[in-house]
Amino acid sequence: MAITPPALAGDLIYMGAAHICYDPANSKYIWCEGDVTVELKRATLDVPVAGFGQVTDPSTDETVEVTFTPANRVDAGILSWMFGGLFSARPGSSYFGGTDHPLWIHTMDGRVLKIANCLPTSWPGVCFGVAQKRWNGQVTCTGILSRGKARTASNALFTPWADLAWTLSPDEDEFPQQVCEAKWAGIGSGNTVLQAMEGWTLAVQPSLAPLTVSNLGTIDYRVQDVVIEVSAVPANASEADLWGTSALGASRALGTPLAGGQMTIMEDYPGLCATLPNMVWVDRPTRFDPANPIAGQCKWRSRRRHDGTGWSAVATLAMAAAPSNG
Repeated sequence: MAITPPALAGDLIYMGAAHICYDPANSKYIWCEGDVTVELKRATLDVPVAGFGQVTDPSTDETVEVTFTPANRVDAGILSWMFGGLFSARPGSSYFGGTDHPLWIHTMDGRVLKIANCLPTSWPGVCFGVAQKRWNGQVTCTGILSRGKARTASNALFTPWADLAWTLSPDEDEFPQQVCEAKWAGIGSGNTVLQAMEGWTLAVQPSLAPLTVSNLGTIDYRVQDVVIEVSAVPANASEADLWGTSALGASRALGTPLAGGQMTIMEDYPGLCATLPNMVWVDRPTRFDPANPIAGQCKWRSRRRHDGTGWSAVATLAMAAAPSNG
């Protein structure tokens, strides 16, 4: 059997970049550093028959997964989209909440895909200081069924690809690098400025569980826990800091908890500032090496505590305030 000789115009093979839009009315975009991957995830039920093997695989759920690496940029809008109310969320609370969160994948070739209800479910580390890029990994977003819609409703999960002209470009002023300082209440009563060899990294590590209903699929995620870890190699921590009672607790008796305290990581304007009310120094290796500082890779982990009024946020992450003219 002869086949038709293959022919294909090379210019019809699309190869190009895309970026993430969370508010097209106000041209709010997240610039991406590399690839953007969008995939329709389909869960199925295997139906085997003896002697015949699998005969069908009806779908049990469909979601959309988006992965990308943000470029070295942050502003108040990106922070709000990336983290929202996550830092103050109680265990068991709805992550997607009472409104849809549409997300647009916009190609520079002028095509756009709208996902009806899509939020981050895995986060990169947030980096502070001039020696690191702002984000140190990928974002994974999950698109679920539009709130209150039947799965068979039009555009309930996504709106098919359509034309939308590309008109934007990044500006160098959107990517500032700022010096930073960090303090922790357990060292120098919180007055000692800690310098890091390569900057500070704040890792957001929430535990989220999909809420799946048999006739609808995934309709929400529920917050199980929210943990923050901060890591760095402190340049100016001493052996007394690493082994002192302020870091380890005054007693060697078993059952003695590690003491927590407030940590702040502050960049100069227009950078980023983090306030973490109760951080426990969990990893503090001491090394003696002529080529490196005495402290190894150290890690602090958040722990909830009562703030005198009720449930407190595990962290506050905001843009640095502009200096006053006075």
